[in-house]
Amino acid sequence: MEAIFNSFSSRQIMQSETLEFFHYKDVTIDKIQPHSHNHYEFYFFLDGDTNYNVGNEKFHLKKGDFLIIKPGILHFPEVKFTDENNTYERFVIWASDTYINELSIRDDGILKVFSKISKKNLCHFRPDTKNKTIILNILENMTSEMDEKSVG
Repeated sequence: MEAIFNSFSSRQIMQSETLEFFHYKDVTIDKIQPHSHNHYEFYFFLDGDTNYNVGNEKFHLKKGDFLIIKPGILHFPEVKFTDENNTYERFVIWASDTYINELSIRDDGILKVFSKISKKNLCHFRPDTKNKTIILNILENMTSEMDEKSVG
């Protein structure tokens, strides 16, 4: 499957009331200032020499790292482009509180996950190889679905 990439935009406000999905691959990017959102950000890192700041924590990202950033939390990447690492690739999903709550009606496990994340103040996850592959397959399927724009 050929990768489909979005053009990066510095927009930090959702245009949809539910969900927005992006697959970015940049070879240069302006410094991204610390910012926060009124929505959740799910961030799956693929490539680049990147540190990611969330609140008062900084994480040096490795391929497959996953971040869940709650609404209102300051965050930003620090990307270093070098001859060896000249790309910055990631999947980003924005989801509104309303949408998360609607999903939780169908599956209360979602609220359990968010509750656990909040209680333990977790945001950075490093899945094992098997789970990284599963997450990447889901994200690639989402990319295909978004590109097809088929009915339903």
